[in-house]
Amino acid sequence: MIERVGWFWVDENGNKWQVSSFSKVDALDYSKSLINSKDCKNCYNCENCENCDDCVNCRDCYNCKECHDCYSCTNCDNCDFCDCCDCCQGGEYCTFCYHCGLCKKV
Repeated sequence: MIERVGWFWVDENGNKWQVSSFSKVDALDYSKSLINSKDCKNCYNCENCENCDDCVNCRDCYNCKECHDCYSCTNCDNCDFCDCCDCCQGGEYCTFCYHCGLCKKV
């Protein structure tokens, strides 16, 4: 179920999509594509993620932004095809990491 709350379409897990960018039908479809994810914004096709923004096809991520096809990342920004990016930079936040494997930038 999707309902409008302010400027967002919000599902029962607290995931939300901007009304200005997504139709109610889009939001409902994207909500169905999120598996066991909560409090994410404008995300789709993700699983076991929490508090992420604008992510696609990610798994087991937390507090990431604009990531694609990542796995087990935390506090990352604009990463693609990464695995365990939370260990980059001595445990600090990752930014613009591409094709990382256990945080080795390639």
